[in-house]
Amino acid sequence: GVSHNLQTPLTSIRAYAEQLDAARPDRRLEVISEQSERLSRMVRQLLTVTRIESGALKPRSEVLNLANRARKAWEALGAVETPFTLDDGSDGWLAIADADQLDQVLWALLDNAVKYGRGTPIDAAVAPDTAHSRLHLTIADHGPGVDEADRGRLFGRFVRGNETGPDEGSGLGLFVSRELCRAMGGDLVLEPRVEGRGAAFTVYLPAELAREA
Repeated sequence: GVSHNLQTPLTSIRAYAEQLDAARPDRRLEVISEQSERLSRMVRQLLTVTRIESGALKPRSEVLNLANRARKAWEALGAVETPFTLDDGSDGWLAIADADQLDQVLWALLDNAVKYGRGTPIDAAVAPDTAHSRLHLTIADHGPGVDEADRGRLFGRFVRGNETGPDEGSGLGLFVSRELCRAMGGDLVLEPRVEGRGAAFTVYLPAELAREA
């Protein structure tokens, strides 16, 4: 109920700001729309946390093209100034996941890559793990990477990096994303540091071949 009462006015604010901006473009209206969307995502994250803690999080599994889902999430993010490449090596494998929850995970990871990668190119790659019937998607930036002091605590609730400013997120994105992945039968991991690469996160999801699906 609280989530609904928060989301409804935010949706109206964003919709009217977009209508006014379309009629008479104004950067201030764009900011209103962007910040309304940011608040809406934070509300969704908080709602997801309560569902996780109460055991009410129940994914609805369907068969999905993971690369297409990642590409659409990137387009929705609108980070047109950041170079992005996607290598689809799924080789006929399809992910088994909840579409809405997967979109939430992809948005959080791509948004983090843009923010903490500081505008550096972002590389995404999908590949199958046939031995375990799963797909993995790695999203990597070329920024400074994750500080060693942060690596062990990065997936905690309300945890942000030591260099994160006070207005840079809620610290829930990675915690929620990993819990969503695990609820879907997969996982989310931070990859080891590699020379010349920034932070890299890999999503693991159950999968099956397209002809079996």
